[in-house]
Amino acid sequence: MVKVNFPHPEKQTAVPPAYAAPFSSQQAIDAVVTAANRTLVLVSGGSRASDEAMLDKAAESMSAGATGLIFGRNVWQRDHDESLRFIDRLRDILAKYPTP
Repeated sequence: MVKVNFPHPEKQTAVPPAYAAPFSSQQAIDAVVTAANRTLVLVSGGSRASDEAMLDKAAESMSAGATGLIFGRNVWQRDHDESLRFIDRLRDILAKYPTP
């Protein structure tokens, strides 16, 4: 099992020329999960971000075939009611990608 940060393809500083190419965040997470082959991939949420940004990361990660998410900071650093609303929306995304 491997825990990875969600890729940021917009960050191109100090990237070797062979790897400097425009690609979307979906293409980036697809490549990460594909490169992991049969290794289980957990995607970290990183520092606190907006609901929409985190939900987009969740949907893209799970669509790419990630095993799961580690979004603790993005849950615990919200007010209680806000956390519950966020978790409900996150649960809806996860329900679309059941694990075998």
